[in-house]
Amino acid sequence: MVIKKLNSIFHKHSRVLLLVLAVLVIIPFVLGDFRSGGCDDPAATKVGTVYGEKVTVADLRQFAQNLMLINGRTNSDDWQDIFNKYCYIKRAEQMGLAVTDDEIADELRKMFRTEGEFSKEIYEKFLKDNNLTDAYLKLMIRSQLSEQLKGKEITDAEVEAAIRKKAAFCKPGKFSREVYNKFLKDRGVREEDLMASLRLNLLLAKLQKTVVSGIVVTDSEAEDFYRMATPGFELSVCCFGNDKFKVNEPAEADLIKFYSEIKAANPAYPEYKDVKKDLPAIYKSNKQREQAQKFATQESAKLAKLKGDARKKAFDAIKFTHKKLSVPAAEAELEKMSKDQLAVQVYQLFNSNLPGILSALPQVEKMMGTLDIMPQMQQYMLYSQYMSMTGMLNQLFLAGIPQTFTMQAGDISPVLPVSEGAVLVMVEKRIPSDMKDFAKNKAALLKQLRSAKEQMAIQEFHENVMRQCSYTLETQAPQNGTEAIPAK
Repeated sequence: MVIKKLNSIFHKHSRVLLLVLAVLVIIPFVLGDFRSGGCDDPAATKVGTVYGEKVTVADLRQFAQNLMLINGRTNSDDWQDIFNKYCYIKRAEQMGLAVTDDEIADELRKMFRTEGEFSKEIYEKFLKDNNLTDAYLKLMIRSQLSEQLKGKEITDAEVEAAIRKKAAFCKPGKFSREVYNKFLKDRGVREEDLMASLRLNLLLAKLQKTVVSGIVVTDSEAEDFYRMATPGFELSVCCFGNDKFKVNEPAEADLIKFYSEIKAANPAYPEYKDVKKDLPAIYKSNKQREQAQKFATQESAKLAKLKGDARKKAFDAIKFTHKKLSVPAAEAELEKMSKDQLAVQVYQLFNSNLPGILSALPQVEKMMGTLDIMPQMQQYMLYSQYMSMTGMLNQLFLAGIPQTFTMQAGDISPVLPVSEGAVLVMVEKRIPSDMKDFAKNKAALLKQLRSAKEQMAIQEFHENVMRQCSYTLETQAPQNGTEAIPAK
C-alpha cells in the first residue's frame, strides 16, 4: 500500500522518468465533459488554494496539458493527482529549484538520437557482468523473437541482427536535428510546447531527487535489520480451533446487519438475495473465528501479567487445560517442527517469507539486469517477483520489525490468526542469528533500506506541502485517460 500511495505522489522515480522520456509515447489529449454539473467559466471556477493563491479549472487544465505532453498521462489520471503535482511544482519554485537550458538540451540529446553503433566490448562486458554465455544469450534472444513472430523459425542471422540492434549492446547514438524535427512534425507538436512539458517533468524529477538527497544508509543499519529479522527460536505453541466455539443460529436481523457490513467493505459483493442461502454458514464461521481469537487474546492478557517461571507454568497449563479447544492436526504439525522450521512458520503467519526473500533477492536482482533479452512472459514473471520481494522488504523497513521478530525468551506473541483458529506462541529460547549469509545479502538490503527511507522522506514532503494547499473542487474521478478534464 505504501508503494501504491507514493506512486500517486510522484508519477515515476526519476530514473523511470528518463526511460519514459527516452521512449516518448505521446497520447493525444482528449478533452471530455466535466462531471460535476458543468464548467461554464473555467477561468472563474475554483479548484483549490495553493500557498494562499487561488487555482482555477483553467490553470489546472493548462498544467495537465503541459504535464501529459511528455508522459502521456499521470499515474491515477484524476484531478487530485494533477492538483498534487501542481502543488509540488509551486513548492519547487519556492525552494529555488529550476531546470536550466543546458539540462533541457542534455535531455533532448538523449531523446532524439540516431541509432547507436553495436559494440563488441559492451556486449562482452554484459555477458561477464551477468555471468552469461554467448550461446545462452542468443538462445534467449531467439525465444524472444519467436514469441514476437508467433512461433516462426528464427535464423542465426536474424538473432545476430537483433543483438546488434539492442541499445544495451550499442554505443550511444548522436543527437539528430532531423530526428527531432521529424518527431515534432509527425506528432503535430510545437517546439515551445515540448520545451515547456520537458521542463515541467524534469523539475518534478529534480524535486524528488532533492527531497531524498540527504538520506544516509549505513552498513550497520542493514546488519541490525538482518540480525533482527532472521533469528531462530525454540517455541511452544497453543492452538485454539474455530469449530470448538459454539455459535447460535443467527436471526434475520443479524444476517442483514452482517451482510450490510460485508457489502460496505466490498461493494462488488453479490446481492443479498443471491447469498442469502449461504449467509448463515458464513456468519457462523466468522463468529467462531472471532470467538477463538477473542479467547486467545484473553489468555494472552493473563499470561502477560506473569513473569519468568510463573508464565511458563501458566502457558503449559493453558495448553493442557484447553487441549479440547485446539485443532489436533494443526497443533501436532507445529509442535513436531524443528526450531528453524517453526520460526519460518511464524513468519508465514504474518504473511511474510522474509528468510526466503533475503536469500533469493541478490540472485533476482542480478537477473533483472538481463530483463531486456528475455521473452515477454519471462520478463513479466521476473518483474512481478522482483516487485513483490522488494515491496515486502520496503513495508518491513517502513513499519519496523514486526513484534514476533523481536521476541525474547519468555515473551508471548500477539494472537496469530490462522484459517483453523488462533495461535499463541511462547519463546522458550532465542537462537542468535546466523550471519554467514549477511555479506551476500548486504548490497540488496542497503538498496531496499535506502528505498524505504526515500519513500518516508517523499511521504513527509507530500504531507508538509498539502498542509499549505487545499483541494476544494468536488468532481467524479475519471474512468479513463483524461475524460474528466474540463473542456474549454
